[in-house]
Amino acid sequence: MKIKSRPFGEIEIDETRIITVQGGMFGFEGFERFALVGVQEQKPFEWLQCIDEPGIAFVVIRPEAFMPAYQLQISEADKTALNVGSESELLCYIVCVIPDDMRKITVNLKGPVVVHPKSMQARQVISQVEPYTVRHPLFDAQKDRAAAPAEG
Repeated sequence: MKIKSRPFGEIEIDETRIITVQGGMFGFEGFERFALVGVQEQKPFEWLQCIDEPGIAFVVIRPEAFMPAYQLQISEADKTALNVGSESELLCYIVCVIPDDMRKITVNLKGPVVVHPKSMQARQVISQVEPYTVRHPLFDAQKDRAAAPAEG
């Protein structure tokens, strides 16, 4: 199916890959149908594009790309809503805020988007892990990663 996207213009989306974000994203509760759009030149960033409103698109990143120690812990109610027994069954995406100065990118570690890849159901959830914040500097996380001792 073809959809309109403010970042990309008209794009083709595989209908089987449409993600239903239960209840919508925080602040955008009326919009539940999204698709992940990846552009090779922008990896590891992707876009969570709203199917029904071209102007709604979120830049997202998988936490393991910048913070391997990130722990996903969600409520039992969220697990039930997604029909999973464990966080390991989910894909986790972190919403990014990209200002003009790319060195000041922040990520919302407190409100990840979790996707059940088998059902394509998702939710934006509140992380149960403290002290994650909603505006964590991305490049601080990368410094933390570089300073972490090697495992082995």
